Amino acid sequence: MTEQSQETACRRMAYWLLVVLLAFDVLLIVLSVIWRNPDQLAGKSAFALGPPWSIPSIYIYLKWVVASLVLAIAARKHGEKWLGLAALVFLILLIDDSGEIHESIGRAIGPLLPFENAYYLRAQDYASLIGMALLAFLVFGTLALSHQSSPPKARIWPRRLVYLILSLAFFGVVMDLLHGIVRQSGRGGSWNLLEVVAILEDGGEMMVASVLLVVAVFMSRLPKEIVQT
Repeated sequence: MTEQSQETACRRMAYWLLVVLLAFDVLLIVLSVIWRNPDQLAGKSAFALGPPWSIPSIYIYLKWVVASLVLAIAARKHGEKWLGLAALVFLILLIDDSGEIHESIGRAIGPLLPFENAYYLRAQDYASLIGMALLAFLVFGTLALSHQSSPPKARIWPRRLVYLILSLAFFGVVMDLLHGIVRQSGRGGSWNLLEVVAILEDGGEMMVASVLLVVAVFMSRLPKEIVQT
């Protein structure tokens, strides 16, 4: 199989994988919406978006696991450090996401700040930005090393991971802060802006994670002429 035909086959596989992943994302979002409607299902649901170790959260954790594994296998196969560093990025995301690391930093530092609330955000919300900054330093620093050690033909892939993780940060940071502002503003009602922002935040993260997984799988299947330095 030529390099061009192999890339075409990879693109076809990536397309259908993305379709399946996004379809399951939408299904989980719909189930979470049904749960949020008290007329449909009462009590706490395993399909709720956001809570750690709910079904949607486990689904995201599995994406990070698979992405890290396929890149680690590809790194071992080709003997390429840049693929291993890309695998490390997904491992960092898994540890932070499943362990709520940056949120824990926020809860620890929040009480030390000289204020409780400001501009509709809690001290904990501001403190969590410190944890997010540390996470960003680790992730983007690792991607910078991956980009630096990658061959010229492959350097577009670490850059693509940067763009997608910035998109993930938009939902995980910007939308999370917006969620906090709406929450602190005290808007009420069974279906209101708070619910919409929460779904956009967590649903957006889930969909970007699907795209990241597809990119990781595609990277792991690149021909050796591209991945090897």
